[in-house]
Amino acid sequence: MKMFVKSGGECQDHTSSGESVCTDGPTRPVMEMKESKLCPRFASKVFNDPIHGHMEFHPTLVKIIDTPEFQRLRFIKQQGAAYFVYPGASHNRFEHALGVVHLAGQFLKRLQEEHRPIRNRDILCVQIAALCLDIGRAPFSDGVMMDQQNRNPSAVIFRTLENNLHLNLNEADKTFIEEMITGEGPWNGWPVEKRFLYDILNNRNTAVGVKLFDSVARDCYNTGLEANFDHRRVIQRAKVLPVNGVNQICFSVKVLGNMFDLWHTIVALHSKVYQHRVTKNIKTMQVFHYQDNLLFARHENIMQEIHSHNLLYFDLPEVQGAVQGAVQGAVQVAVPPIHIHQMHFYKMNGDILTVDEVDAKIEALNQRNTVTLQ
Repeated sequence: MKMFVKSGGECQDHTSSGESVCTDGPTRPVMEMKESKLCPRFASKVFNDPIHGHMEFHPTLVKIIDTPEFQRLRFIKQQGAAYFVYPGASHNRFEHALGVVHLAGQFLKRLQEEHRPIRNRDILCVQIAALCLDIGRAPFSDGVMMDQQNRNPSAVIFRTLENNLHLNLNEADKTFIEEMITGEGPWNGWPVEKRFLYDILNNRNTAVGVKLFDSVARDCYNTGLEANFDHRRVIQRAKVLPVNGVNQICFSVKVLGNMFDLWHTIVALHSKVYQHRVTKNIKTMQVFHYQDNLLFARHENIMQEIHSHNLLYFDLPEVQGAVQGAVQGAVQVAVPPIHIHQMHFYKMNGDILTVDEVDAKIEALNQRNTVTLQ
């Protein structure tokens, strides 16, 4: 490696140290940078976040962050239609993903202090999975039913990015990251003694993971709801212990009160934000409006294509408007426009049950009566 010089400083060669140093004069160093083994000649980056403060990211993560596929998350609201109810809830999935990556690193470094088998490479792989967890998130993805093959495009996008960016991951790393993204087995990416790494983001046993930690903290902060839960204390009291012969992430009984605070906060978020009647009304109107337009224009499969990685930029306002305009131009019978911004919502006139729904309710009632008689 060589020493680079700025503003007339001296230049020296430190090939033995393996470091590149810039100096602004003969003695005072102004910058020192080490090359990453996984991502050479690429700098780390620090983001200032209102929730977690300064967050530093590995050069490999920076390469993924700087791709168009990840940058599109800047245009997807974390709370979607709740933004119409809570004007402060303008946070996007971009900063949420960064927060999850940061917490994953903090959590694993804490576990690493007492559980030595955790390598720095393991931490980086978990952070890559956290970064790509929502990278395939599509517009109205929580309101539109998709077929099974398009249910999780994030893993497909990760594999494409890995090939394009040359992240130097081995096959075990790739398998592990994809399994963390999809949340589906057979869990062949990592050995049995490290299966607990799959539970860092979304814990399969307790549902308590860093993705939930960041969501609760960020949603409460931006909606103005009071959050009594402190994820830092929970992380500090976590350990890796054998449970029925398998290593799992366990928490001290001292944070039981914090766990109660967590679920109490989640209940409040669901009742006041996620399941707010206006939020659900707007979400329904948005989905119906775009589906109706596209179906009238005889693009029956386009709603599925929107959720594939080929139409990621549908979330951008200008592209969304262009698609809507093009579709409406092909519609012979105009679809009534929606007036969400004027707060003109659908009115509830009543509902009916289909034959299948009636049969399902009768079957459930019969099973309940059978259990009661026994």
